[in-house]
Amino acid sequence: MLFRSTSTAITSCTAGPAATTCQLTGLNFARTYVVRVYATNAIGNSPYSWSSSFTTNSQSQTVEITGMPASMKFTDPSFQLTGTATSGLPVTWSSTTTSVCTVSTLGVVSIVGTGTCTIKATQSGAGSTYASAESTASGTVTADITATATGATTVQGTSAVLNGQVPYPGVTVTPTFCLSLTDSNASCSNPSGTAIGTLSPSSITASSSTSFKATASGLSSSTIYFYWVEVDYSGTTYKSTTSTFTTQNVTPDRKSTRLNS
Repeated sequence: MLFRSTSTAITSCTAGPAATTCQLTGLNFARTYVVRVYATNAIGNSPYSWSSSFTTNSQSQTVEITGMPASMKFTDPSFQLTGTATSGLPVTWSSTTTSVCTVSTLGVVSIVGTGTCTIKATQSGAGSTYASAESTASGTVTADITATATGATTVQGTSAVLNGQVPYPGVTVTPTFCLSLTDSNASCSNPSGTAIGTLSPSSITASSSTSFKATASGLSSSTIYFYWVEVDYSGTTYKSTTSTFTTQNVTPDRKSTRLNS
């Protein structure tokens, strides 16, 4: 007889005279049992003995995640994942790449960096007859780089402050100002005699201020200049449209001469 305790019989089986095994049916998953064994003949039953305890296997289950995009941008909004276990039991969520993305207890994913975002859904099977199961889903988060030349300020006869913006790219980038005398941004080579000072701030990060500036000097007075912003990232150059400004007209100083009569 099969027992879950020494007082309650669950099921039994009968083996033939020469048999060394007996198949028990009606067992439950993930339960511990002991077997009471005895022999029967014409005289009656022999004294019984107890087997060692054994535990039946847990039921298998699988977990599926839906809703994970294959590719994302750093600036994309949070999104909802769905995790389903074949057991019907709820899953728990975790991120194995917390520098790229995080996930809430409800499966809402937030992007915090660039790279591979990997989310795990787990059904532990705790308190049930199911074995633990898990699944992962991954997607690639890339930088969303756009650059804008936002206009020149403090325009003088020979200098001007150039302003630009790179909205939260998700990676650290160093923009470059390019200056030209023609309405073209094909080549970032500044006109002879001009110079562009140090960028402030020196770089743009995922969460830093998106605006930056630098002073262009050595300009000619009363001249139209075109400028734009370039950002190099992962082998690609991102360019803004051109912006224009005109330097002030600078009149040479004239010394007046007084004629003595």
